[in-house]
Amino acid sequence: MRPEHAQLQADRIYLGWQYVLLHPDPGPPPKRPSPGETPVEGVDPEWVRRERMQEDLLNRPVKIFRTFMAAVAVLIAGLGISELLSWSFAAMGLVAAGGVALICTYAIHQGDRAVRYRVQEQQARIDRAREERERELFRAQEEHAERYREWQEKKERFERQVTWYAVAVPDEIDRIDVAGGTLAGWSALVTLIGATRLYSGGHLTVLDLSEGAIAKDLIELARRGGDDPLVWVLPVDLPRLDLGATLSAEAFADVLAHVVSVSEETRTTRDLSFDNAILERVLEVLGENATINQVTAALRALAQVGDPRDDLRYGLITATQLERIGTLFGRGVSDRVVIERAWALESQLRKLETLGSEAMRLPPARLRVVSMDRQAGCSATGCSAPTSPPRSRTSCGSRRPPSGPGTTRSSWRGPTSCAATCSTG
Repeated sequence: MRPEHAQLQADRIYLGWQYVLLHPDPGPPPKRPSPGETPVEGVDPEWVRRERMQEDLLNRPVKIFRTFMAAVAVLIAGLGISELLSWSFAAMGLVAAGGVALICTYAIHQGDRAVRYRVQEQQARIDRAREERERELFRAQEEHAERYREWQEKKERFERQVTWYAVAVPDEIDRIDVAGGTLAGWSALVTLIGATRLYSGGHLTVLDLSEGAIAKDLIELARRGGDDPLVWVLPVDLPRLDLGATLSAEAFADVLAHVVSVSEETRTTRDLSFDNAILERVLEVLGENATINQVTAALRALAQVGDPRDDLRYGLITATQLERIGTLFGRGVSDRVVIERAWALESQLRKLETLGSEAMRLPPARLRVVSMDRQAGCSATGCSAPTSPPRSRTSCGSRRPPSGPGTTRSSWRGPTSCAATCSTG
């Protein structure tokens, strides 16, 4: 058995519901990427100060030497002006001292330029790192947006999915036998199968032989859903039961033959076929829409039991039908066999003479229930309480109507028929 979508089909049998998660929970949403530590917008002033301080320390000897050479140049110029030193020597001294001072100045300027270049290079590295981080953050945000959209789709599928699926019987199985159980269990099973059948728009006929009214919950549920089920409680409603009213002669004969066969202890296939042949020929004489009263009257005439004029007077058979029944099987060796079987058939079927005697045309109903009254078992058992729990067999089918006992065309108007039998042991 396999779970199916909650969209039920009218031609399937459903035995329950199964919890299945086709789409697992995707869990919490993906975390948004964090930019991390905020990068420095510019060069650290403390680092620039240290660089300049280091450069000043490196240039301090050069600056001192430049100052000394400038002082020497001033001194030489003063000596030349005071004519204490000849201008030729003074000129040479000024050139030498001034050149050295200029060289020191250039070295100091180059150091300052180196510091400015390092600061600019550091600023460029910071800018490149910031740009790279921004690009990485942008890519991470795009990946996060894609993952979030995928998570959102999975979350929506998870929240919208159907978690309970109907468990259907496989297609190759058209019958279910359930042995044992209690009345409450049988009622729950019939209610479950019947409710899914009615919900899917199908029809259902329940034959309840348990004498425990196991279809009561299903009937109440159908009424709440707006249906008006047809219910027969036997044997009180036996006259209103239209069993066989819509069957052909062949099908009706088959049903009656099976009804007789289940009431006799030792029966063979040959006996069943012989009974079926007798009933078919009798029904051919009686014509369409023959009742049980007419069938039993014809069998009495065939078995030569009682006075056929009583049946003629009550209008169960006509004179023409009586004449044809007398010549159905001819005369000779088969008389005894036909008479014995006709007598046996009449003795069993006469108990159902009230069947359909007050039948009326009823409105169509999606749920039809035929139930046995608890008093029906009292007449046979003396209303003795059972000393052990009842044994049950519940059968359900959903294909074509079989030609077994108790199966009628009226019971198979819907695509499914269920029967439950109960006996005390």
